[in-house]
Amino acid sequence: MKKIRHWPKNYRAELKGIGEKLYSLRLARNESLQKASRNMKVSPAILSKIEKGQQNFRLSTFFRICIYYQVEPRDVASS
Repeated sequence: MKKIRHWPKNYRAELKGIGEKLYSLRLARNESLQKASRNMKVSPAILSKIEKGQQNFRLSTFFRICIYYQVEPRDVASS
C-alpha cells in the first residue's frame, strides 16, 4: 500500500472545518482544553491539534469527541 505523504488541500480544509466546529463546541461549554481532553480521554496536545485542523485522527476518537459534546458526527463533518 502506498503511503500518503501530503494530503490534498481539500482534505486539509475539511480537517480545519471539523476542528473549528469542535473548538466552537468546547467554547460554548466554557471548558478548558485540559478539562475537555481529560473527560474525552484524549491528550490536550492532540485535541488542540485537532481543533486547529493540524491532526489526522481515528474515527473512534472523532466519535468519542462527538459523544462527549452530544452532537451527531455528520453534523460536525458536514460543510
